Amino acid sequence: MVEATFRVFMTTMWGCFPLTLAPSLIGLLPALSMPDPEADPLAALEWFQRPSVWAMYLLLSVVSALCINAVVFRMGMQGRGHPAGLIDSVTRGMQRLAAGLGGWLLYLLIVIATMLPWVAAIAVGQALQGEVGAAVGALLGMGLLAVPTWASLAFGLFIYAVVLERRSAVGALRRSMQLVHGNWWRSSLVVGVALLIYSIGIFFVALIAAALAGLLLWFSQGSGAMHGAAWLVGVQLLLAPFTALGQQLMLASGLAMFNDLVLRKPQPA
Repeated sequence: MVEATFRVFMTTMWGCFPLTLAPSLIGLLPALSMPDPEADPLAALEWFQRPSVWAMYLLLSVVSALCINAVVFRMGMQGRGHPAGLIDSVTRGMQRLAAGLGGWLLYLLIVIATMLPWVAAIAVGQALQGEVGAAVGALLGMGLLAVPTWASLAFGLFIYAVVLERRSAVGALRRSMQLVHGNWWRSSLVVGVALLIYSIGIFFVALIAAALAGLLLWFSQGSGAMHGAAWLVGVQLLLAPFTALGQQLMLASGLAMFNDLVLRKPQPA
């Protein structure tokens, strides 16, 4: 599956790049319009309470879901030997938008719900006195962290079932859990390799982007601008292409895992 991940990623890299880059660039709009929290914290807090800001984040969520749907469809069709164009991919993304948004909402609620015992264990550890109490809380927290980790992987393939199998949000989550069941370690390996590569790559690219943005602002506006909102926007702008490629790699790994598990398990009637 690791080989299949990179094969899908390489063959669809530039075709899917506009679809993953667009949300990254649109995601800069809040940062561009937000007041500098260091210069005026109260204005930044008031900015978050505006209905227009909530509408902006809602639009970003919808566009991101649409683009993910389109990328999944384009990658899926490429893997099946029936390449899809940009327009066809966006059309399928729009057709499955409602189910995709519903799936993402349910997925986040499931992961958050499974994290509550872990949060409670951390709170208990902080409330207990002495080193023994802290150690007990830490052990409980580490053990309970396995629950949201399992949930994030067990339900994480839902978007492929939504787009490629035209399932509803609930049906896609059920399909994902059915596929991953009994293949936990195999699925974890593929996701782990892709996540490791993505994390290492983004870490070093972020360091370079931060340095470049700081130098550009230092030459243009002086050293005082190197820690403000303009610096953060510059870093995000330089990171956008690499974030887009990283998202493609993660989606390709999920698709490779989904296709492999579909072949291993018959589709329920």
